[in-house]
Amino acid sequence: MQPDEERSGALWDMFRYAQRALELSSAFTRASVEHDDLAILGLERVVQIIGEAANHVPEAFQAEHPEIPWRKIIGMRHILVHRYSVIDLDEVWQAVTVDSADLVRQLPSLFEPVDAEVRDDLTP
Repeated sequence: MQPDEERSGALWDMFRYAQRALELSSAFTRASVEHDDLAILGLERVVQIIGEAANHVPEAFQAEHPEIPWRKIIGMRHILVHRYSVIDLDEVWQAVTVDSADLVRQLPSLFEPVDAEVRDDLTP
C-alpha cells in the first residue's frame, strides 16, 4: 500500500468509526450507559478503533494538521487496550459524543483531492 493510500485509509476509518460512535451513543444518555456493560464495551471499541487508525496516520501528516488532537486520540486507545482497569467512563463518553462529532466535521477536509466526490458526500 502506498503511503498516501495508507493515510487515506486511516483517515477514512477514523471518520467512519467517529460516525458509528455518534450513532451508538445516540441511543443512550450518560446516565443510562452507566450500568449497560454491552453499551460500554461497544463505545469503548469504537474509540479504540479510532485511536488505532489515528496511530497509522504518518507523524509528518499529523504535524501538518495540529487541529486534530492526535496524541489524545492515540493515548485514549492505549488506555483502553493497556490500562483497561483505570478507564474513566466520563472520558469515554466525552470521546464518543463530543470528540467524535469534532472528527466528523474536521476529517473530510483532510481526505485526498482525488476523494473530492466522496468528501462532498460525507460533509454534514
